[in-house]
Amino acid sequence: MAHTKDRLSPAATVSFSLNEQLDIAAEAIRAHIGARQPTVGLVLGSGLGSYADKLDDAVALDYGDIPRFPLWTVAGHA
Repeated sequence: MAHTKDRLSPAATVSFSLNEQLDIAAEAIRAHIGARQPTVGLVLGSGLGSYADKLDDAVALDYGDIPRFPLWTVAGHA
């Protein structure tokens, strides 16, 4: 479900304001979570993903599936 068409080089994002980029990302997140009204959002890095398994009613969204978010740059971080 990765939005590869929305993956732009850092230079290409200049044509979009920060607010526009955030709106695009927020809409994708809203579409993923549906009618839920979350009170907390967590971004978990390498080695912490299992923490989410302990949460009730958790919804997972891969970082790479959020348009306009930068891709990871460290090998092994995916």
